[in-house]
Amino acid sequence: MAGKSPLLLCGRCSPETNNLVPPVMKHCLPLLAFALATTAHAAVVLTDNFNDTSNWTKAGDPFTAESTADTGNLFGGGTENNYLNLVFTAGSSIHVLHTAQSLSLGTTGQIAFDFYEPVVDGATGAGIILRLGTNTGNGGTAFAVSLRRGGLFAANLPSVGVDTANPIATYSQLSRHTLTVVFNNTASSISYGNDNYTLAGSQIDVWLDGARVGSGLAAVAGNSLTGSNITTINFTDKAGTASTLYLDNFEARTDITIGTTVPEPATEATLAGLLALAGTLVLRHWRRRG
Repeated sequence: MAGKSPLLLCGRCSPETNNLVPPVMKHCLPLLAFALATTAHAAVVLTDNFNDTSNWTKAGDPFTAESTADTGNLFGGGTENNYLNLVFTAGSSIHVLHTAQSLSLGTTGQIAFDFYEPVVDGATGAGIILRLGTNTGNGGTAFAVSLRRGGLFAANLPSVGVDTANPIATYSQLSRHTLTVVFNNTASSISYGNDNYTLAGSQIDVWLDGARVGSGLAAVAGNSLTGSNITTINFTDKAGTASTLYLDNFEARTDITIGTTVPEPATEATLAGLLALAGTLVLRHWRRRG
């Protein structure tokens, strides 16, 4: 093929170079471009299976946050799987387990993880609180929810207070669950889930096990963080809290996938077929020219 022009698959190509593209390929290219663009749109900022705790830092009173072998297969990944064993014991100060404070999550996206809450004697207090914000303090928290002895609660009262009187949802302890928080820290509404869901500015949606259980929950009262990028995620509590939570399969991303219809196998097969057809046509075309 020495001396031949390269194959150019670009709308700006001249008629001469466009003639190098097999005619059928020209019909396939838009579909291929769409498929590639859809795939490229995904943006995972942080993922963690807790085989270690290198993505996390402890602050505040001493507490347990350790990678633990899942000998009971609690998360369905087999006994070789590990999860995070997070234990806060009651004390006069708070506990904080946080990611790096320089995450690039932007102003919209989602946080998701699997959790399992054991029944522990002496559990008390406001539960374990998931906070999203610009730093690890209450004043830097844009959104927060609490997991507390079988209940999900908004933690959007002043100073990230937990609204224990109004649970978002309940869940069974001693069972695996998936929590997903969709956040919108802009001043405008966004749509997600094939445009089936709308989320106003400065609000979150909370999903439990694939069902939206909390819609349009307000940001933390008294904090003016609308428009700020979310740069850190942390788990914390209030003074006097004793609580235990197991975590696995943590993911933070800038796009929103919850509520989106998964492509049918036939659709995936069609895309795979288009890619295979494209490769075959290009190969035949160049063999004829050779």
